[in-house]
Amino acid sequence: MAHKSAAFGLKWRSSPTDIRNHYAKRSAQYDKEVSDEIGYVAPRKAAETLATWIKDKDARILDAGAGTGLVGKCLQQLGYNNLDALDICPEMIEIAERKGVYKNMYVDILGGPNPIQLPSNQYDAVVCVGVIEQPGPAVLDELIRITKHNGIIVFTLRVDIAEDPDEVDFKQKLPTIESENKVMLLSKPRTAYHDVTDCFMYSYKVLKEA
Repeated sequence: MAHKSAAFGLKWRSSPTDIRNHYAKRSAQYDKEVSDEIGYVAPRKAAETLATWIKDKDARILDAGAGTGLVGKCLQQLGYNNLDALDICPEMIEIAERKGVYKNMYVDILGGPNPIQLPSNQYDAVVCVGVIEQPGPAVLDELIRITKHNGIIVFTLRVDIAEDPDEVDFKQKLPTIESENKVMLLSKPRTAYHDVTDCFMYSYKVLKEA
């Protein structure tokens, strides 16, 4: 089945160049489009989910695929103050910077041919909203790498992707990283994503050898 992104026509598993160009063109109006036109509530729900696991407001948190900073803004409103952002699109990162919620900002490709530029074991938590469907579940290996032992990863997976009988990558990858004790599944409730579809809100605890 062919899926399209919430971001108005971007097909799943597009190339990094196509993704970057797509969001560059939409960056100026992105916040209005997703908030006003499709009721994009996933950023707020992800921030609230992370807050159930991370009580330390000084915890170092990466917003992976930060876009224009919608998740970061929600986290800031909940009192978190040590946030970094990473996104594929410089134009989106520029808008995120204006929100004044991130300490460090990086332009990089999640799920690209090379590892992202961040060192291992850097973050107490990583949040990844509206992103993982594009590069696919292999990106979780990178998110695990940069997260500390016992750190938390929260990410959304759209229900229409998760339940697509033709989509096998997630069905294979998620049980694998759980069975290999790379992560412990804490929860994955179904919740609203935007007006058109729901998502599963995954929470993982990262497990690493001492």
